[in-house]
Amino acid sequence: MIWNNISREGGTCLSLQCRTRKPIHILNVVPSLPGPLSGLRRLAYNLRWTWDHDSIELFRRLDSELWESTGHDPVRMLGSMDQAQLEAAVQDETILIHVERTVSELDEYLASRATWYQRTYGKLDGMRVAYFSAEFGLTECLSIFEVSIDRLIEFPSFGSDADQAT
Repeated sequence: MIWNNISREGGTCLSLQCRTRKPIHILNVVPSLPGPLSGLRRLAYNLRWTWDHDSIELFRRLDSELWESTGHDPVRMLGSMDQAQLEAAVQDETILIHVERTVSELDEYLASRATWYQRTYGKLDGMRVAYFSAEFGLTECLSIFEVSIDRLIEFPSFGSDADQAT
């Protein structure tokens, strides 16, 4: 924001002008997760949590109010958690067991060769292409914006009523 002095008859007026400026540097703040909780970052950044009830329950269990206020977004939640709260979670043995179990399930899932695709189609040679429609959301914290094509492209109006009136 920039303050400008504008001289007027009989005095000075201050006006505030907001100008958009490019940031010099963008900082990404990452929470310092204690060692036993480091797997939370892997869980949060893998979209498997959106359909894995155990992962969702783990994040909710860490702080149910923060889980709700961040729109069920584990990345945002971890970035907003108080460091003392993370340190306290390390002292809760049941949370540590829950983290270990959930991370282990993620690792098994990622290493598994018995996925739905492989059970359904087996080993297929050649390249496969997948199409994912953005019309079907994974979770409410991942926004999907719908814009129709006519709003993306402005078509000139030829022979409209407005043109004929002038």
